Amino acid sequence: SGSPSPGMPPVRPEPLRQLDRVIHEKGRLGIMALLAASPEVSFTDLRDQLDMTDGNLTTHIRTLQQAGYIAVTKAYRDQRPLTTCHLT
Repeated sequence: SGSPSPGMPPVRPEPLRQLDRVIHEKGRLGIMALLAASPEVSFTDLRDQLDMTDGNLTTHIRTLQQAGYIAVTKAYRDQRPLTTCHLT
């Protein structure tokens, strides 16, 4: 049935069309939420907190970076590579 339940407002599709698919996809939204809570988060921490594979996280980070939402910094700490992300 297309009618709303009693007491419920009808669903309006307009706000849903305004969602940015780049950041509102589940995995990328998780990345954005973690970065919003901390100025900088390491790749390892993102991977572990979001329970993603390296490849999956890399793909999501690349998408967000290409859209201009995040920046990625590659450096070395204690002679080990360190990749961090932060919001732009």
